[in-house]
Amino acid sequence: MSSGIQLATQALHQRGFKFVYSTAGYAFEGAVPICGNLVRIRVTLEDDSFVDLPEVQLLERPVGMPAIVPHVSPDGFICYAARGTLALNIFDPAGQTLACVERAIRVVESAVRGDLAADLAEEFFAYWPGAVVFADMPLTKASSGKAFLCKHASSGNQFVFLTDDVERTKKKLSDSIFSAQHHAVDIQVFKSKTSPGVRQTSWPPKTVGEFLSWQGELDSDCSRRIVRSLERGMKSGASYAAILIQSPTSWYGILTDFDQSERSGSLMLRLNARPALLKSRVSPLSVIRIDDDYLASRNVPERKTLVGLRIALVGCGTIGGYLADLLIRAGAGLKGGLLTLIDSESFMPGNMGRHRLGLPSIFKSKASELANELKRVVPSACVEACVEDVRKVANLAEFDLVIDATGEEALSNFLNKTMRQDRFVPMVFSWVAGAGESVNAFIRDAPDVACYHCMTTHQAAIGAVVPPSYAGFGCESLYVPFPVSVSVSAAALALDAVLDWVNGQSSPKFRSRVMMGALQGTQVQELEKIEGCPACAS
Repeated sequence: MSSGIQLATQALHQRGFKFVYSTAGYAFEGAVPICGNLVRIRVTLEDDSFVDLPEVQLLERPVGMPAIVPHVSPDGFICYAARGTLALNIFDPAGQTLACVERAIRVVESAVRGDLAADLAEEFFAYWPGAVVFADMPLTKASSGKAFLCKHASSGNQFVFLTDDVERTKKKLSDSIFSAQHHAVDIQVFKSKTSPGVRQTSWPPKTVGEFLSWQGELDSDCSRRIVRSLERGMKSGASYAAILIQSPTSWYGILTDFDQSERSGSLMLRLNARPALLKSRVSPLSVIRIDDDYLASRNVPERKTLVGLRIALVGCGTIGGYLADLLIRAGAGLKGGLLTLIDSESFMPGNMGRHRLGLPSIFKSKASELANELKRVVPSACVEACVEDVRKVANLAEFDLVIDATGEEALSNFLNKTMRQDRFVPMVFSWVAGAGESVNAFIRDAPDVACYHCMTTHQAAIGAVVPPSYAGFGCESLYVPFPVSVSVSAAALALDAVLDWVNGQSSPKFRSRVMMGALQGTQVQELEKIEGCPACAS
C-alpha cells in the first residue's frame, strides 16, 4: 500500500468508513448525509498515484430520489466530474479524496432537488449503449429516407444506414462497413416533448415493454403512438423495425427484433399482437450524423460555410495544397458546390518537405493528385482538377470565388486584372513574404474597392523589413527556404479570409501574420484605392 493510499485510508476511517474487499482497488464503505438522511456509499481508490479520480457509488437510494436523475448511473456510480476537468493535487491524497466525496454528495443532492435536470440530455448517451444509426440526410426528413440494417460479418455488430442517396452514403463509409450484409428496414420518426434521461431500474431497456414503460414516463402520448406503429409492423410480417425519437435536445431510438416464436401468422397474432410485441427484444440506437451540412458546420455552428459555392483554387503548391484540404473541410464542393483545382505543374521530390501531397504523387499532376486525395477525405465532395495554365482557363468568371494561392506577384496581377475586365468575381489572394517572415491574405470582394495592385503598391511604399533569401544551386533549383509551418499558417489565414468573406465580414481586406522573431503577431489593415491604378481604375 502506497503512502498516499495510507493517508487517504486514515482520512476515510476518521469519517466512519470501513475497508471492504474489492478486486477493483481499495474500497471503503460508510454512511454520509444526503438531503438530511444518512445514505450508504462506497469509495474506491483504483489509482495509488491519485491521477485518476476516486469512484463514488451509492449503495442505496436517497429518500425522495426520482427514478431518473442526472449524473447517477443505473448501478449507482456518481459522475461528479467529467474526465479531464478536475485535476487532483497528488501531494494531498487525503484531503483530495475527502473533497471528491463531498463533491459527489453535492452532485447527488442537486440531482435530487431537480437542480440538474438540464444535464439529463447531455449525459444520456453515456448510458445508452447499442447500435449506431449513420444519418446521411436531414433528420427532420428521416421518414422519407431509406434505412438499411447491417450486420458486420466478422464483428457481428449491427448498425443502420439512413439516407436519401444510397450511392453517396456508400462512398462516405469505409469498405469494411458497407461490405456487410444489409437489407431494408422500416423506420418511423416520432416527437417527444421531454428529453431522455437514465432510469434507475431495468436499464437499458431490453424489451419493447421495458422501453415503452420508460418512454411512457417521459411522454405517454409518444409512447402510445410508438406501440401502435410497432403493432402494425409486427402484424405486417416484418422482422425488424427502427424507431427514431426527436426530443427537445437530441435524437435517440430503438431497433426492434420482433419475437419470431409468436409471429407465424397465427389468427391470435393478427387479432392481438400486443403480448408478443411487448416481449420482443430491442437494442438502443444512437444517431451519428454524417450528412454534408453537419460535417461542414459542426465546428462553426453559428456561421455560414462554403457548402453550395463554386470555388476555383489557383495553385496547388506549398499553400494551395493545404488550403484545398481546409476548404473541403469547410464545405467546399458539397451539396451542389464545386471546388476546381487549377495547376499545370507536376509534384517533384523537392516539394515533399512542405506540401500536402506525399511521395506516391512524385512526377504526377499536382492538381489531379490533390483532387484524388480530397475525394478520399470527403468522398461526397465534387472536386475537379484542371491541369491547364490558368491564363488559358476561360471560365473563371463562372465561379463564385477565385482564390489565388500561387504566391507569384505577376500572375496574381494578371488574375486581378482579368477579374476586372470580365464579369467581376470576388478574389482572395494568399502568399508568403520573404523567407517565411510573414504570411498574408488579401480580399477583394467588390469592383470599387482596392485591388491586388493597389495593395502591392502600398506594400512597396512601406518597403521590405527583411531582404529576400534564396537557397539551392543554379537557376533550375533556386527556391525560397522556409519551414512547412509557414505554409500551413498561410493556408489557415487564407481560410479565415474566405470564411469571413462568405459571412459578409470582409473588412479589413489585408491581413498579415508575422512569423519570425520579435515581430511575431497578426496585423490587419484597411487599404485605400490607389488613384490612377492601372488594374482597377475606371
